[in-house]
Amino acid sequence: MPIRFRCFYCNQLMGISRRKAGTMVRCPTCASQVMVPHASSEPTKKETAPPRSSFFDQNDFEQIVNGPTQGTEPPPSPAPPLPEVPALPNVAPLPPVEAAPLPPAPAAPAGIVLTPLRATVLAVGVLVLVGLAFAGGLLTGKFLTGGN
Repeated sequence: MPIRFRCFYCNQLMGISRRKAGTMVRCPTCASQVMVPHASSEPTKKETAPPRSSFFDQNDFEQIVNGPTQGTEPPPSPAPPLPEVPALPNVAPLPPVEAAPLPPAPAAPAGIVLTPLRATVLAVGVLVLVGLAFAGGLLTGKFLTGGN
């Protein structure tokens, strides 16, 4: 019967043969080194299954729907007021700081500059012109050959 245990890092359930007890193995999920526990420290089935609890247990649901019932503790008292912060002494305002001059803008490169928008418009224009030339060629060929 294999030893069943969980990875200490990712909680992945693993099972390994008893002869590997006390050795280090790699978790298949998170690749962490995990020590295989001895068979005597194997948890029982009651310990491996966490108790099922739901947000809406019957008692919780009734409290949410009907409000607090008799015997529950009263709502907490309001928080005490914050202590007053002493006012700062009158301090002269700081002199205005002059902005550092901006470096000169880089010069535009010489030649034709294509931005992505210009390149897209140019490509669409070329495709439209090629389509018009093709259509014109078809019409010219049809009229020159006599419409056959």
